[in-house]
Amino acid sequence: LSVLPGAGTVRSPTHPSVTVLVADITGFVDPVAALRANDVAKALGGIFAGFDEIASANGLRSAWILGDPYVATAGLGRECLDHADRAAATALELIPSLAAFARRTGLRLHARIGLSSGPVAAGRVGGRHVIYDLWGETLDSAARLEREGVADRVLVSESTRNLLGPRFQL
Repeated sequence: LSVLPGAGTVRSPTHPSVTVLVADITGFVDPVAALRANDVAKALGGIFAGFDEIASANGLRSAWILGDPYVATAGLGRECLDHADRAAATALELIPSLAAFARRTGLRLHARIGLSSGPVAAGRVGGRHVIYDLWGETLDSAARLEREGVADRVLVSESTRNLLGPRFQL
């Protein structure tokens, strides 16, 4: 239930204004090719636990992880006017977090990060193995920005740029 916004309450499946963060770890395949599956799972678990801690501290909710892309949302499940600022702050903290992980483990990893703001649809999917999933152009846009990005940089959509406060230099 911890993954569901407002667990135990009924929420609208549409959310008019959120910011979606998509982060993908680059350089992961080559260094882990020699590792056992257990060690790969442990490494990813450590990385994403750190990402979750940063996201949570900034008021973001981890949406899901598919392989090595990490997805989190700001403003989903609770209204906040500064969701773009929160997501941008999180994105900027993920990069040094991954660098610190690399120093501790010797695995030289980097992240490409995309941010997009706008409406999403969200809801519970599944019966036995429930996940809380997102849909919509805002998610698709954040994923495209991540894929088109470069290592250790954050690409933001125009919609996110328009919402960001003055503390961010673009």
